[in-house]
Amino acid sequence: NDVKNSSQTFYFANGGKPPSTFPTTTTIHKWGMKNVPALQKEDFTTSLDNHICRIDFQLSRVNFPNTPSRDVMRDWHEVAKDLLKDEDFGSDLDRNNGWLQEDMKTVIAGAATQLEKAKKIFAYIRDNITCTDHSAKYLSNPIKKVYQNKNGNVADINLLLTAALVNQGFRAEPVLLSTRENGKANSVYPIMSLLNYVICNVTIEGKEYFLDASHSKLGFGHLDKECYNGPARLINKDLPKLIELSADSAVEYKVTNAFFINDAKDGFSGAVTTRLGNFESNTLREKLAKESKADYLKEIKKAYSADMQVSDLEIDSLKKYEEPVSIQYNVKVETNDDMLYVDPIFGEAYKENPFKSADRQYPVEMPSAMTEIYILRMEIPVGYKVEEMPKSAKVNLNENEGSFEYIISRSEDVIQLRSTVKLKKANFQMEDYQTLRDFFAYIVKKHSEQIVFKKIK
Repeated sequence: NDVKNSSQTFYFANGGKPPSTFPTTTTIHKWGMKNVPALQKEDFTTSLDNHICRIDFQLSRVNFPNTPSRDVMRDWHEVAKDLLKDEDFGSDLDRNNGWLQEDMKTVIAGAATQLEKAKKIFAYIRDNITCTDHSAKYLSNPIKKVYQNKNGNVADINLLLTAALVNQGFRAEPVLLSTRENGKANSVYPIMSLLNYVICNVTIEGKEYFLDASHSKLGFGHLDKECYNGPARLINKDLPKLIELSADSAVEYKVTNAFFINDAKDGFSGAVTTRLGNFESNTLREKLAKESKADYLKEIKKAYSADMQVSDLEIDSLKKYEEPVSIQYNVKVETNDDMLYVDPIFGEAYKENPFKSADRQYPVEMPSAMTEIYILRMEIPVGYKVEEMPKSAKVNLNENEGSFEYIISRSEDVIQLRSTVKLKKANFQMEDYQTLRDFFAYIVKKHSEQIVFKKIK
């Protein structure tokens, strides 16, 4: 941490007159660090830029000789006002945009409520305008041209959506944020270089909705997981309020039900139904837009042992973007062995620890909190008896930050199991890493335990 002061004089030509002379004082600060550990990209990391030790600077004020000083760093009130006047951002939002009127009237035809109208406008923009770039905060073209071209970047599409909603009398405003991959935005100062994404905020009957029409498979009121990265800013000239889109506030809720019955001939069979969370639903929709159901069934089969037959895959709500996707398939096990070993959580088990590294240099940043529930009801196969069964267990993560329950019981000829993995937050500090790693190691161990059936002689 060194500081050096120096003086220097600058001479400026003055149109044939004697040159102007400006004496200056320069202060040079020099900071250094040593023995800095290398950063390596790991799972559950948004951007390594968030974890590099550094000092960021932004010009605050300029003061030229013989002129008043001029502030350069402004607050969000000033920036929001300028953005809403900027032709590359919001200047079209307050205008009538009459060219939208007739088309929007057709789009909302038949809608009985304001919410239905907004959903129709959102779906029309989402389904008819293609996104060419998911990292942009300014318009690439005027919104009328975006509408005519039927494509544009994320700012083009969501500012067009905002304009269309305003055109139909809704209170709609843009929101600026930084995606997880781009790194954290500043929660206080309007450092525009840190922002790279625009979404739309609309208020309907007192309730706020965040909308993103740039993803073709996102439903009304849903955001991509990349948007849950902390501070975002509503661009409103009177109240540019801070909006916290924290990953801790997003919860993925996944439920799997597995029901297996006796097959009197040679084993047992059943059905597995899984209702996915919002993020996983969106990922599957995008996946199945590029590959077939048959390919996806092959992936499911990989999670099961070779002696299990997986078939009859059905997927529900693929095109109902506001609803979670449900998956159902049948499983059949044929066996006549003296001993039968069954993994009771089948293809839904944690087979390996997601936190592989023994050490970690920076926090864990998951896309959301989560609740994963697995429920099994299984009849004991005909001709077999239970030789060995896992024991029930319950553990907490840091007292109240998460929990794992494994409750198994037998009643006459039926085995019932309920496994619940819950994380109440998405972000964990470095000092919590080993505890988190041990927590999932225990889940992997418990999920690997088998029910052993012995053939009755």
